[in-house]
Amino acid sequence: MELENGLDVDALGQATDNTFGRSSTTACATNSVKIRLVGDGLLQVDYLSSVTYASEAMMRDVMKKYGDESDSAINSAMKTVKAEYRRICDKQLKAKAVGNPDSSIEAVNMSSHSPIKRGFYRKRCVFEVK
Repeated sequence: MELENGLDVDALGQATDNTFGRSSTTACATNSVKIRLVGDGLLQVDYLSSVTYASEAMMRDVMKKYGDESDSAINSAMKTVKAEYRRICDKQLKAKAVGNPDSSIEAVNMSSHSPIKRGFYRKRCVFEVK
């Protein structure tokens, strides 16, 4: 099925599929990248990583570190999607980031008896694809 802009949605679905027969988990198994089609020509890329930090000041450093790491992982995932799309339908996929990425840390384990805090770093980016 093709959209008005010539985008082959079936091929894009196959290129972004990392749930059936493949894994989005990297070698370290503490982060993942999921990609889904959210509208006409829009891809949503979600990055998730497990983080550990000891203080609010350290949390800012963690945000910077994982912000850079997530950018690299998202760019790598998009490069893979473009290559897979080209392999499947012999067309070039162009992707352009839309809006600002949304990132946050969700605390999941905190205790007054231990300074160590654990949580999830999340980043969401939306790309317009043609």
